[in-house]
Amino acid sequence: MSAALTLYGFPAGLQVKSLFCFFGAGFLAGVVYDILRLLRIAAAAGRRTFYFFDGAFVLLFGVIIFCTSMAVSSGELHFFMLLAAAAGFIVYYLALDKLVRRVTDRVVRALRAAGRFIFRVFSFPVRIFVLFFVVICKFFSFPVKKIIIFIKKVLQKAITIMYNIRRVYPGFGKFGKSRRRAETAPNEKQ
Repeated sequence: MSAALTLYGFPAGLQVKSLFCFFGAGFLAGVVYDILRLLRIAAAAGRRTFYFFDGAFVLLFGVIIFCTSMAVSSGELHFFMLLAAAAGFIVYYLALDKLVRRVTDRVVRALRAAGRFIFRVFSFPVRIFVLFFVVICKFFSFPVKKIIIFIKKVLQKAITIMYNIRRVYPGFGKFGKSRRRAETAPNEKQ
């Protein structure tokens, strides 16, 4: 019977396995960073876009580290694992970043062209609907204008009627008093 070598309660074989897995997770994080960097360059919308993609990278990096720690070491996370992930990211960045930057311009042009095509495809039905709506509005604009003019005339007649009621009954609506109050008010002064 041989006992497995453990360091700080963590078997040495599992330490080596987790070291390589976290190195790979860091390498994967480098790939994710380059993908998000390409999307950020393609979007080119300003400072808010920059912050959004950096925040997305931090969240995705956290998810990658969490999933790797759950798969390899049942959720235990040691400092050497984080160092291995950082080393994997640095190796990716130093080894493949120059190659990726050479390809970046072509990929950005392709992404922008695809974005324009998708925008045209999805905006076409909207443009057709707006055109249809404008034609319908122009077709019905004359009757609608007549209806609006008719409603204004009717409302003006109602105001005239209200004005005539005030002339016939001088106390009606004057200073917020009713007709009855206006008739009884002079009697109270005597």
